[in-house]
Amino acid sequence: MKILIIANPKSGKGAAKKVMPRLKNFFEKNYAELDVYLTKKQNDATAKAKGAARSGRYDIIAACGGDGTVNEVLNGMVMAGKKGKKVRFGVIPLGTENVLAQETGIPFDTLSAARVILEGKTINIDLGNANGRYFVLMAGIGFDAHVASKLKPFVKKIIGRAVYPITAWNELLKYKHSELDITIDRKIKTKGTYIVVGNIKNYGAGLKITPKASISDGFVDACIFKGKDVFSFLEFIGGTFTKKHMDLSTIEYHKAKEVVVRSKDKVLCHVDCEVIGTTPVRIKACPGIVKMIVP
Repeated sequence: MKILIIANPKSGKGAAKKVMPRLKNFFEKNYAELDVYLTKKQNDATAKAKGAARSGRYDIIAACGGDGTVNEVLNGMVMAGKKGKKVRFGVIPLGTENVLAQETGIPFDTLSAARVILEGKTINIDLGNANGRYFVLMAGIGFDAHVASKLKPFVKKIIGRAVYPITAWNELLKYKHSELDITIDRKIKTKGTYIVVGNIKNYGAGLKITPKASISDGFVDACIFKGKDVFSFLEFIGGTFTKKHMDLSTIEYHKAKEVVVRSKDKVLCHVDCEVIGTTPVRIKACPGIVKMIVP
């Protein structure tokens, strides 16, 4: 068995470099051949994963880092085409949030996660695609994309996961919602001011904005917020901790194969917390296109 680990050396406040000797020793003891690649810049993991998957040299490509590293590696593997679909994907969590690891039950202990790569089961997972960019967690159009655009890497490095709620709170009173025209599966036409299209239940930080989502059901889940004022938005966000937001009159929810979002104003869109552009955005479900190793 030959494994490639693509690691972000900045994840977990530099933890990736520190854990590599332990990982190498672990895999060697278990008769697995290991190569390690430390990323140098943004999108480096995508290029490396794409080339590695196309080479046919590896049985498993694992992302070692946070959700950003996971996203880049998955994009590279899928971009590799048919050869990429043959390679299995693993995760060794480091970083700020690690939402995919939480969703799939992958342990946060490094060696325990490595053991899952060797001994876990393989499942086919879905991805979403927004304007050509794949995502495994969610796409957001509106407020959360605006917040993502305001995140400062040096602040994130200092205060970790608290950077998200702090930045969101600072931006909340200043943000002006724009009207979104939303089409679900080319049939349902509706409007909103903010939309999250989720591939999994867990949004991060305890929020479950798309609680009916499944990583392997062949659909993406669209949670549409229709309110405009701060109070109704806070009511919505507060409800996502207990799923009570699903009962609010300001919320509309759909399972979908395709979601198209247009607007008169240019509204930011993010995937897995990386801003990729503005509306219009076409999001589609990509069923079962990755083989992932889980406990």
